[in-house]
Amino acid sequence: MDNHVVDIRSVGRESFDHALAIFIGKHMGGSKTVSHTCIIEPGDPVKDDYRKTEIVHPKAPTFVLFWSEPTSWDFGEVNKLPYAMGRERTGDLVWDWLEARPREEYAEGIDMDGSLGMGAFRMWNEGWTHVGHSPYGICAIRPIFAWYGK
Repeated sequence: MDNHVVDIRSVGRESFDHALAIFIGKHMGGSKTVSHTCIIEPGDPVKDDYRKTEIVHPKAPTFVLFWSEPTSWDFGEVNKLPYAMGRERTGDLVWDWLEARPREEYAEGIDMDGSLGMGAFRMWNEGWTHVGHSPYGICAIRPIFAWYGK
């Protein structure tokens, strides 16, 4: 489905698993397995007025999942998994990666009258179900701060 565009910000493993089920599995035409990944290091955001992408963040790394090897990819090394992983194994892999991120690598921190919590994530895709301009992308995931107001 080409207009399956989703952007989820939440906290905790249960929410993460529910979000991942939207992208991997039978829901809304999602991919059944993940065959390739890429971890995009922080850097200068991409300036592109035609196809908007938020794939590169100045502070936070981004974990990208693919259903097949992308034919063109400008954001880092794409790695083939040892086997095509389903949602549960992919979820364990990415959640462990998220939990290993230090506080300095979290995005969406703000100065607020409240507190910022760790363990939150952002999971999304872009127009035409692409990720970083690639039609082979499933979704992108990065650590973000949870905002807790007073």
